[in-house]
Amino acid sequence: MLRKVASKVAWVGRTTSMMFGLALVFALILGATSMAFGANGDFLKLGSLKNVATRTTALVGKVATGSSLTIKNPSGGSALDLRVGDPTADAATKITAPMQVDSQAKVANLNSDTLDGLDSTNFVHGNGTVYQGAVALAQGSHWSPLLMDTQDPDIGLQYYCPDNVGTDDGTVAVLNRTFLERSQTVNVFADNGSLNPAYESLDAGHVHNEGAARDGEHITFQIQAPGPKILTIELFSKHRAGIVSGDCHVEWQAFLTR
Repeated sequence: MLRKVASKVAWVGRTTSMMFGLALVFALILGATSMAFGANGDFLKLGSLKNVATRTTALVGKVATGSSLTIKNPSGGSALDLRVGDPTADAATKITAPMQVDSQAKVANLNSDTLDGLDSTNFVHGNGTVYQGAVALAQGSHWSPLLMDTQDPDIGLQYYCPDNVGTDDGTVAVLNRTFLERSQTVNVFADNGSLNPAYESLDAGHVHNEGAARDGEHITFQIQAPGPKILTIELFSKHRAGIVSGDCHVEWQAFLTR
């Protein structure tokens, strides 16, 4: 009788042990399966396009010098591909930025070749200001009021309209008005299309004059003040003789960079 009881106890023990072993195997299999289909908390699987996360993943580096994360691809492809929004949507319709930064520091070798289809050379660099205008000066009005008066540095622009616009030329005057803020000597280049541009070192309160042909004139001025600050002026003029009276048409545009 005792032998039978012992035999049954041993069988129950083996069965229990087998069931526990099966349960452990199933737990491992199910656990591994859950990990295979899981996302948050998983390891990043290299070579897989199915890494998924519904929460932000952060890497906090404690690297004294250099980068916390380096991505290299010496095989010819790009090292990083950033995409946002619907992958089937047109890139031109997406409004979410693919990257965020918290520094205004310039990144070496991270260049933008064009902006709105224009090359960087088409834009004013630095802290710049644009001035422009056009005026019709009555024949015989002589020196006009200041057509333009920039600030920092203070440079003025005037035009002399003669008594007879049909026979007489005009004059363009560039005034160094820096005495209003601080006395500065400026360098003036003037190019009216001749072989060599005119040059003058212009003290504060002084004026540089350039002749303007009555039949049409185009003069480029470039004025440099300490800083350096560069003012480039494009001026066009034309004397228009009328039946009763004529005028001097003058238009200009200037770019000041600091």
